[in-house]
Amino acid sequence: MAASLRLRGAASGLRYWSRRQPPAVASLAAVCSRSMASKTPVGFIGVGNMGNPMAKNLMKHGYPLIIYDVFPDACKEFLDAGEQVVSSPADVAEKADRIITMLPTSINAIEAYSGANGILKKVKKGSLLIDSSTIDPMVSKELAKEVEKMGAVFMDAPVSGGVGAARSGNLTFMVGGVEEEFAAAQELLGCMGSNVVYCGAVGTGQAAKICNNLLLAISMIGTAEAMNLGIRAVLIGSEEPQQIQCWQMTPLFARRRLVCSQQQPTTLTSRQLQTWEGMWARTADRALERQLMYSCLHSFTRDFFPKQTTIKKSEWKNVYRVLN
Repeated sequence: MAASLRLRGAASGLRYWSRRQPPAVASLAAVCSRSMASKTPVGFIGVGNMGNPMAKNLMKHGYPLIIYDVFPDACKEFLDAGEQVVSSPADVAEKADRIITMLPTSINAIEAYSGANGILKKVKKGSLLIDSSTIDPMVSKELAKEVEKMGAVFMDAPVSGGVGAARSGNLTFMVGGVEEEFAAAQELLGCMGSNVVYCGAVGTGQAAKICNNLLLAISMIGTAEAMNLGIRAVLIGSEEPQQIQCWQMTPLFARRRLVCSQQQPTTLTSRQLQTWEGMWARTADRALERQLMYSCLHSFTRDFFPKQTTIKKSEWKNVYRVLN
């Protein structure tokens, strides 16, 4: 509930910001020819930890898929299920006019769209391209310009909720792009998420995601400091922390063990750093209070981080180990 309220608040502010930007000029006449209502094939590029369950939820809703991943083994179960697997993003674009990409970094997204065998090599006029990767908002804007030159439509739609929500179909999507295309994107995104929020122009979806992650990181660092204080004061033992039942958010601590050392990595710390460092650099010339953003960056980039690469590559919520 809290996450949903945060997103609604962020989206409201971003809508105001987006109204001040020049509207994207899309080939809407060509877009109208896209058969959104029918269960025609949907392209899906990137079927890793997040993309895999997202693609499966599209399958559950009856959409045939055109699959590509840079790691062929990731495509095997889709091939076994009767879905088409192709050898490049360009091949996906040749066979589908609705494509979703779910990739780890900005560099991966640029390669998938603009590379030698990228989507733009064979994209059809009027195609809808939805990028659900968490990347630099400026990269999203640049990709949108390139896509627009080809007469297609680009929308950024990063997600919140993690692998668990991806599997259950309860992701939150933060969408940026041409408002007239939101309904078309929502048709697909609604198969994979329970909350699809329109944020404004291209790039505002990524901005909302970064703000969401920053707020989560700030609360995570506060939690880590409190837990470590409790450990040092011998309030909390190594077993189930019964002593914190008097704290607020007790179910979060007692049942989910927020800073569980056995947690399987989902979001690499280094990826979080990339998005925050980019936002830090771009907001340097603005009159913004960024004390807590600075604290987050400092906590994740301590002097000994290079010596402890296992932490930098692990689940970013395990920052409590660094603070200990």
